Amino acid sequence: LGVSYAPVVSGSGDGANFPVQADKDTEFNNGFSVGANYVETLGPVDLAVSGGFRYANAPDDEGVAGNRAGKDNDLRQYSVGVNVGAAGFTVGGSFGKETSGRATDGYAFDAGVSYGTGPWAVGVTYLMSEVNGDAPGEDELRAIEGGVSYAVGPGISASGSVIYADWEGAKNQDADGVMGVIGHKYNF
Repeated sequence: LGVSYAPVVSGSGDGANFPVQADKDTEFNNGFSVGANYVETLGPVDLAVSGGFRYANAPDDEGVAGNRAGKDNDLRQYSVGVNVGAAGFTVGGSFGKETSGRATDGYAFDAGVSYGTGPWAVGVTYLMSEVNGDAPGEDELRAIEGGVSYAVGPGISASGSVIYADWEGAKNQDADGVMGVIGHKYNF
């Protein structure tokens, strides 16, 4: 279980480097988060479950981008996730949602399966997200990733994956593409 508090909730701009006192007119402020997870082995089954909630007061100034007059513009984010593993297989997924009276809100979910045997592991994951914005319609992202990893030795692994993503914008802005990634990991 974890709980945190942030006087300023800002990704960039004023307050990002000195988050001690928020400008309540222009910045999200008085944010708190709570999260919990449960990890257990039940006989031959590994189980991991998590959930979280995040809240922050919206800027007071209704002229701040995204604020809507007469609405509750405070930020609320929810997330849940679960992984179940047995006999080398792991199946899991997660869901997250952001709600507020602001101009944007949305959700995302992913689901995947992996299998590991000896030094090898392979897996595939699907992701879908949708954001409602100022423009009519939604921005949607769909992606699928397939990957493989190999444990070269104690603390050393190599991996590679291929990702295909398709983005459809609310303003007829569409894009798709393929990306490949390879890497090494060293733990000491």
